[in-house]
Amino acid sequence: MIFTYKQVFISYGRRESLNFVARLHRQMKLAGCEVWFDKVNIPDGDDYQQRINHGIESAHNFVRVHHGTALPNVAILPG
Repeated sequence: MIFTYKQVFISYGRRESLNFVARLHRQMKLAGCEVWFDKVNIPDGDDYQQRINHGIESAHNFVRVHHGTALPNVAILPG
């Protein structure tokens, strides 16, 4: 298995953010960034968790994409 180092690892909630992250990945690649994106960097049959762990460890930057529904509602109570 050959691993390469990337400038950016993109983490996201698959169901909510896949389309956005695919566009983000494409734009970052066009801008010259080396980007880790699971849909591109995990070939079928590979150990998914091992590839993710290595992607995180070997990236220089980590980007987490949150969809609005992925965050819990937080009530702020007066103190």
